[in-house]
Amino acid sequence: MPQKKVVLFIDSLENGGAQRQIVVLANVLHLRGYQVNLLTYYPGDQLSQFLVSDRIRRTLLLRHSKYDFGYFLRLYR
Repeated sequence: MPQKKVVLFIDSLENGGAQRQIVVLANVLHLRGYQVNLLTYYPGDQLSQFLVSDRIRRTLLLRHSKYDFGYFLRLYR
């Protein structure tokens, strides 16, 4: 059976309530056998040390401005 894929999308991994919950969710999904990709668009990275595995893929999609149309293309890919 192929491994199920999940993409979690949040602004950054700076200290914050929603960011901590995303890290917990990523860890639980990984431990249950999902392939997890964590997408962020700001470079903050304080909570990534709490990810349980280096197999949880983390992708940074920098957003240069409010009207960065290339950002939406990168997000689609």
